[in-house]
Amino acid sequence: MQREIFVDAGAWIALNDRSDQHHASAVSFYQSLLQERRPLVTTNLVVTEAYITIRRAGGYEPALRFLVSLRQSSRLQRVYSDSRLGMRQRQSSADMRIRSSAWLML
Repeated sequence: MQREIFVDAGAWIALNDRSDQHHASAVSFYQSLLQERRPLVTTNLVVTEAYITIRRAGGYEPALRFLVSLRQSSRLQRVYSDSRLGMRQRQSSADMRIRSSAWLML
């Protein structure tokens, strides 16, 4: 199974804003990910940030098209941030620091 690719707000914005300096490279890279059938992951917070930016820059219609395209994607996994996810992330980071410290002491 291929590794998932996390898509942050900057990538969604570049894909949807033709005036963005990274638009062409974002479109090219996104198309290659789709051709490779790579699974994509994003969060509700990322989608919110991208939606607000796209709406401010281009208006309601492009922002709505963005949301519809995400909803229609079968390859996109949406992760919903909540307090439990935050706790797991903090615990995972703490565990990683402990393991890294232990490895350095060897």
